[in-house]
Amino acid sequence: MVSVDWKWFWIGLYSVDKERSWRWSDKTPFNYTAWEPGKPNLNSLSCVVVDHGFIDFDCNAKFQAMCKRKP
Repeated sequence: MVSVDWKWFWIGLYSVDKERSWRWSDKTPFNYTAWEPGKPNLNSLSCVVVDHGFIDFDCNAKFQAMCKRKP
């Protein structure tokens, strides 16, 4: 497993296929992007982390998670 800088957070977004059909972990529709310049880089990386924008990264890496809570 890859360790990464802990300033990045997994936001629950991941790719479901090689064509980059993105999906939220709670199955809500994906209709917004804020990719970092040059991302996604369309290789085998398939989970999305956030720093200043969205970055695609290896899903086997360890990240902190950012969750949304219902009021």
